[in-house]
Amino acid sequence: MATTTAANTICFIGDGYADIFHEYASLYQGITTEGIGSLPIWDVSLSNLLAKYKSYNYIFLSCGMPNFGIRRIQELLHLNLNNAPSGRLVKFQGRDRHPWKDTNSKEIIPTTEFNWLLARYTEQIDYYLTLYPNIVLVPLANKFQLKDIPLQAGAYQDVYTLLIGKYKCIALDTISPTDLTNFKDSLWHLSYIGNQRLVALLNAYHA
Repeated sequence: MATTTAANTICFIGDGYADIFHEYASLYQGITTEGIGSLPIWDVSLSNLLAKYKSYNYIFLSCGMPNFGIRRIQELLHLNLNNAPSGRLVKFQGRDRHPWKDTNSKEIIPTTEFNWLLARYTEQIDYYLTLYPNIVLVPLANKFQLKDIPLQAGAYQDVYTLLIGKYKCIALDTISPTDLTNFKDSLWHLSYIGNQRLVALLNAYHA
């Protein structure tokens, strides 16, 4: 976790993109960072993170993908949708958070399941944005990782564009998926250059 002085009013939190590799931490001067790999939008841990940083002027939220936590899809399907989103939180741990239905990432996610998860995902985002209007979404996983998830034909795949059009977001145009210097590995973790470009985007937004 990168830390800053008490006067800092900017944080970058959320999924694994906000869990900054040690060798890149120096890039995040003036930005507090804290992340948990594959953090679902319904995870109690995310709710706790947002409460922890609620007083910051800017909460840059790396908001994961709709299918984070899909291994517990049956439990999610039985959440009481009559409850407010605050009542739909689940305690996830470890591999429960992963974005695939099986351990080898081959099983196709049915259209009905993914589109249901997407609807609940945006409802949860709506709730958090109402509760914390200082949130700005940073949809990194939706831009880079979602295209590698095996989705059935008909599943809504361009979640990144949906979020950019609907919410306050950091547009990631300067971090091109075709420029491999932006990435550390085939899992789309950002490289030093990719993190440099991300920090520039965050700083430009709040300048």
